[in-house]
This record gives sequence, C-alpha cells and structure tokens, in this order.
Amino acid sequence: MVFAYNIDLKEPVCSKVFAGNILDCVSYQRFLSENGLTKGVVMADKGFPKKEAQAAFESSPDLHWLNPIKRNNRRIRTHAMYAFSGMLDDKNRDVLFKKEKLADCWLYSFYDRKRAAKEEADYFKHHKGQPFDARAMQEGDERFGTIVFESDLDTDPQIIYSMYDERWLIEECFRYYKNVTDFDNTKVHSDYAVYGSEFVNFISSVMTARLLRKFEETGLFSELTYNDIMSQLSSAKKVNTNGDGKWEYVRTTRATEDTLARLDLLPRPEELPRKRGRPRKEIDPNIPKRKPGRPRKTAT
Repeated sequence: MVFAYNIDLKEPVCSKVFAGNILDCVSYQRFLSENGLTKGVVMADKGFPKKEAQAAFESSPDLHWLNPIKRNNRRIRTHAMYAFSGMLDDKNRDVLFKKEKLADCWLYSFYDRKRAAKEEADYFKHHKGQPFDARAMQEGDERFGTIVFESDLDTDPQIIYSMYDERWLIEECFRYYKNVTDFDNTKVHSDYAVYGSEFVNFISSVMTARLLRKFEETGLFSELTYNDIMSQLSSAKKVNTNGDGKWEYVRTTRATEDTLARLDLLPRPEELPRKRGRPRKEIDPNIPKRKPGRPRKTAT
C-alpha cells in the first residue's frame, strides 16, 4: 500500500493498494502519475533506488525523494556519518544528526538515544547462550539507534526527521485499524474486497489523524494519553429520557467535563440537566455553627 501524507495537516491525502508481484519502483511511479502528485517528498524504501527515483522525477522539479540506506552502506563510513555534528531541538527526544553533501545527493544521519537503548537490549536478548563476538558487538554499538537517508532535497535535518517520524505514526495508525480493532473477519479474497477494506482503513486513519491534531492543539496530550482521552469521550452521552425526542446530556465526572469543554463538545450551561435533589441552601458565614449532637435539655 502506497499513501500520500500531508505533514502540515498531519493526515493522509490518498492511498492505493498494489499487488504483491509488482516492482516497488513501478508502483511508486504509477501512484504518482495516477494521483497527479507533482510536489512533495517521496519517502520510499530500498525497493525504490536512487537511479529509479531520479529518472521518475525528471519531469517534476518540485517532487523530491528520500530513501533510507542500509547500515552497512560504504558511504556511511566513507563520509563518517556516525560522527554527529548537531542535536535536534526536540523536547521529547534526544536525537543527534549529521548532514553531508555528496556529488549527486545529500546524506542525513540520525541517532536516537532511546531507540539505541532498545536495540542494544534486543541484541543481548537474542544472543543469550551464544559465543561472544567482540567485533560484532563493537559494530552494533556504533549502529544502534541510527538511521541514514539519502535525498536530493537540501533542507533542515529537523524536517527530514519529522517526515520519518510522521511516516511511522501513520503506518501504526493503518496497522491499528487492520489488526487491533474488533472488526469482523471479512476474509477478503477478491481485489475489490481488498480495496474496500483498505478504503475503510484509510477513512478511519484520516479521522484518527484529525483527532490527534485536535488533542495536540488543545494541550490534552501534555496531561493524558490517547487511550485516556478516548475513554473519557466514550463516557459522554445523551439520553432520550421521556421519549419525546428531546435528548438530555448526562452529567459525568468533572475531569471528563473539563476534557469535553476543551474540545468544544460540552453543551451550553442552559442545556445541561439540573442535578437531582433539593438545591443546597446558602450558608450565612456570620451565623455561628451549631454544636454537633442533640442539644442538652434545660433543667427545670
């Protein structure tokens, strides 16, 4: 599946499913031509090499390519791409970078400290009980948490890493709707069934992307997780109590109502139903409080 993604709106624009026996370079070129895409950055994988990309983009000067390269690529060592020269201005990640100009393209390398720790832990996990290879371990230490891109685009490394980060976000979103949600098993076999299934996933991903953007704009992600927010939203309900077609909002917790208000989902105060029971009386602070217990009887 190939899709186009708007990094400003942070949502997918279009997508298309291709058969598994089609070459990646052919599917990318067909996707660009069929959707009329002449401006943007194509983030391909190793199936769309540089020569194929350059040939495909000759007629579209505003269309650029960005490909990851293997960690054992000789250009990484030749240009010392692991000798990082700067740090991304990101409060949530510790990422180092290096940018290098080559004869016909640019190289961008990144090192993510958290990703490196995870990959190192995975290395130890999968090599338990095996003979220790000091050389392999040394090479692994250098490569853990790294990724290197080649591109014809000369831009800020922050933008390159943002593209990479957003790509994985939307792919996780597609994977979520395909494998995690409790959808019925349709057992698709025909091409049309596959197209229909992926179309539903695409619409769901667009909706999720817009929810994520709204949560980010309102600052909810600084306090709650995505699951926490969705759990609160699922508790917001209206009921047709009297069966007269008039739906009344059901009061819920203060935290949930605060979330609804920040998302502009909370009804206006006059639309909220009044709490049950007798309203509290106002207490005059000048009147002394009565002592607890039954008052003593006066002796006669």
